[in-house]
Amino acid sequence: MFLTPVISDVLFTLLKNAAYSLGQKLGEVAGDYIGSKVERSSISALLPSSVKEDPRYVEALTKYEQSLTYANQLKKQELQQQKESNKQLLELKEQELQHQKEFSKQLLELEEQELQQQKEFSKQLLELEEQELQQQKEFSKQLLELLREWQAIKFKVSSKKFRQFLTRKT
Repeated sequence: MFLTPVISDVLFTLLKNAAYSLGQKLGEVAGDYIGSKVERSSISALLPSSVKEDPRYVEALTKYEQSLTYANQLKKQELQQQKESNKQLLELKEQELQHQKEFSKQLLELEEQELQQQKEFSKQLLELEEQELQQQKEFSKQLLELLREWQAIKFKVSSKKFRQFLTRKT
């Protein structure tokens, strides 16, 4: 029986879509069984005995179980590596925090030392200013005393000259 190309194209498209939908439904149903860890007996229950006895089926099932085991081992290794990486990261963060603490402590100590030095400097400066003021007072006293002595001497000289002048006129 020969179909025209128009009809065969339409039938081909319909069958193709039907086969695709059927494949998806079978995949969903089989995925529920295969996706979970299903024992060999439950998978075997769905298959005819001729398929169950076929060595290719047994070999494929064994390879599938091995691949699941291998995948689980890889996942365990990956989790272990993540765990170790997280542990190392945590240790590094703890070390960083410890270094930051030490740095902050040292910085605080330096700031305290600087503040103490500033206090000592201010104290010394104040003492020097007080000494300078005291020296200025002492100098002023000595200068005043010298001025008094000078005035007294000048007065004596002037009065001596005045007396001589008076004695000459008389």
